[in-house]
Amino acid sequence: MGFFRRLKTTLQASPRRPADLWIALIVLNGLIFLPSVLLRSEKSLLLPLPPLHEPGHWFNLFAFFVRREGQDLFRLCADLLAMVTLMALVSRFSWKRWVRYLLWPVYLLLLAYQSYDFTIRALFGQKPLLYSDVLHLRDALTLASDLTASLALTLAGIAALLALLAWASAYLFKALELGLERLPFNRKTLMAGLTVWGSVLVLGLAFGWADYRPTVQWVAPRFVANLETSGRWRAAVESLPARLPVDSSYFAYDGLRLQYRPDVYFIVLESYGKILARDSHLQGPYRRLMEQMQRDFGRRGWHCATNYSEAPVKGARSWLSAATLLTGLRLDNQVAFDLFQEHAGDFPHLVRFLNRHNYFTLLLQPPTRPRHGLPVADPFGFEQVVHYDTLKYRGPEYGWGIIPDQYSLGYVHHHYLRRTYRPTFLFFETVTSHAPWGPLPPLVDDWRALNGRPVPPASPDTIHLALWQDVVLVAQNAALRARRALRLGGALDPGSYFQHVAYDWNVISDYLLRQAPDHSLFIIVGDHQPPFLTPMEYGYQTPIHLLSKDPALIQLCRDYGFETGLSKDPGRPGVLRHEGIFSFLVQLLARHYGAEGYGPPPQYHSAGVPFPLAEP
Repeated sequence: MGFFRRLKTTLQASPRRPADLWIALIVLNGLIFLPSVLLRSEKSLLLPLPPLHEPGHWFNLFAFFVRREGQDLFRLCADLLAMVTLMALVSRFSWKRWVRYLLWPVYLLLLAYQSYDFTIRALFGQKPLLYSDVLHLRDALTLASDLTASLALTLAGIAALLALLAWASAYLFKALELGLERLPFNRKTLMAGLTVWGSVLVLGLAFGWADYRPTVQWVAPRFVANLETSGRWRAAVESLPARLPVDSSYFAYDGLRLQYRPDVYFIVLESYGKILARDSHLQGPYRRLMEQMQRDFGRRGWHCATNYSEAPVKGARSWLSAATLLTGLRLDNQVAFDLFQEHAGDFPHLVRFLNRHNYFTLLLQPPTRPRHGLPVADPFGFEQVVHYDTLKYRGPEYGWGIIPDQYSLGYVHHHYLRRTYRPTFLFFETVTSHAPWGPLPPLVDDWRALNGRPVPPASPDTIHLALWQDVVLVAQNAALRARRALRLGGALDPGSYFQHVAYDWNVISDYLLRQAPDHSLFIIVGDHQPPFLTPMEYGYQTPIHLLSKDPALIQLCRDYGFETGLSKDPGRPGVLRHEGIFSFLVQLLARHYGAEGYGPPPQYHSAGVPFPLAEP
């Protein structure tokens, strides 16, 4: 308790040293840029170095001090400068403390927005949009019941740290006030202030007020721009008619008839991203895994084709990616998704198409269960829906998804798929490869052995890494880089991620080789790039594979940019988009299995069709 008493005494004391003004200014300015350094990307640097040895270094050196890529602490926050200027102008008045009381919460608001801004950019790879992100936060808070005890404790610790930060920033603002009170107002001070503000205005006019690359940056204009864009989104939503104007292109598929109907297994592999083929630490193990899978499949007569597809999201929000795959609409934000759910009956989609062809359609979402304020919904009209409660799993919990994918797939095959005489469509959203990547479930000969199987006791190292897992989950890229620098293993590094992807591939391989019908078509696609690991420059693409024992069907895939086998050079062209996969699959089935007399194959919409709500 002695430490906290000394801390309280220090924070309550009036700062009197001449250097306190500059210390407070440097710390407050650095705190503003700390979220961008921790969350922006692998290009963030604690100490940026000027390009002294590059060609044309004089121009590059000038650009380095004016505007540079990446993020670092050696920048100036123009918002804070405006606050300091205002405090300096009123420092001789008796009501100056009321200005400090007003500006302190404004500073905290800007710091909170800066943290939110770069968290959204780092995790989702998108510009923040308050109108959509608030809707997402609503559902995220409902999912808080899924938090592990250690993660809940970590979040409580972070909340306490934020409270301490707010308290300390109040002390720093007090130091600013007292230091500015002693600052002499003379010609030198005036000229220095005018020079600084002249530079700020020139940079703002040259690069814009909302750019995050100049060495002098504004936070408030980005906040205001976000509010204005959110207002336009809200107005656009409120102006929509009661019945949405749906693009009619996909309704043309209603007239299609299939002469032969293969079983279709659509497996959305969690966090299965193109980083596996690009990252220097992952591409070797991933290539060897795919080569082994291809050999195993080839020996049993399975043919494969591979491409990449651009997902609508990155790092998280799998439901948006799954809905995009099924609808042929680019649903890349919560606003569009909520609108689709509200009007789902008006839209054509893959499940509707297969239901009309008398498929037994089954949705498998292992972690989904009713929660207060977030009911379970099936907007697509699957004939059978299997969720957490349906699976009756009582075994040990593994990761965020709890239920091992091998158990889930084995359960639906035993209870549903093997008992139907109709062609089957299974849409399976896997969960074992969901972050954080902790201990793996075992692969067993009989999936029923997983229900009640004891978990091996955790070693002290495992317990330590589990704590790191939760800390990193909250701190995101910052803690990940710190952990890498300290050479700490754990549940959010590339090795753990790859092991979980390999686990799911082994689950798929075991099922495909032992239980899948010979006349099946497997589509395996990633929902998004993995969180925490993927730099922004790696983009949104995920691998997509088609597997069938019909070589002619797989050969047709080459017309859509696929290459035979389970790998494709990541630099090759011909990439698909998730919103184009619905029409791609329908056209592929029509070309190969379409009945005679129903005209040419339906149109392929490589970029999907537009959603009724366009971006304002």
